Amino acid sequence: MHMAREGQPDLLSELILYLAQRSESDPGFGKVKLAKLLAFTDFHAFAESGSSVTGVTYVKLREGPVPQDFYPVLEGLCEANRARIDRVEVPGGYTQERVIALDDPSPALGDLHRYFADEMLRGLRRYNAAQLSDLAHRQFVGWRMVEMGEAIPYKTHYISPLAPTANEVRRAQALYDEAMLGT
Repeated sequence: MHMAREGQPDLLSELILYLAQRSESDPGFGKVKLAKLLAFTDFHAFAESGSSVTGVTYVKLREGPVPQDFYPVLEGLCEANRARIDRVEVPGGYTQERVIALDDPSPALGDLHRYFADEMLRGLRRYNAAQLSDLAHRQFVGWRMVEMGEAIPYKTHYISPLAPTANEVRRAQALYDEAMLGT
């Protein structure tokens, strides 16, 4: 379980508040989009600077990469009255769970952290949750490499999204063998 060091702000909580504040006017912003924005921000920061913003572990879930302690951290923010979750009916017949920041993020979320988050917000604003999940499935090679519920190594971000997975290589080899044997 992810825990902030004693006396240190939990940067996952602070990044959640920051992204929620900056996404107030985004009608597609709900918990699923938030989880993807967190992943894209952390993995982008890792690729650019050698360390993630939050330091959390991301796991493979059906919708894409999600911080391991995403739900307990959100719950903690709500219990501390730093955030709330509004349930909003959206077109398509489903309920969106919007995270609303009730508090400002700590200054511990530094300018560089905010820069990486702002880059992802600008680049991904036009995507809804389903589109972001699809993009995460294609862009996160680590998500494709691990089993459901397993941790996604940050270093997999350096692997080209065009690189085939082990299963794709095996399938291609089987198709090639089949074609060469004429069966």
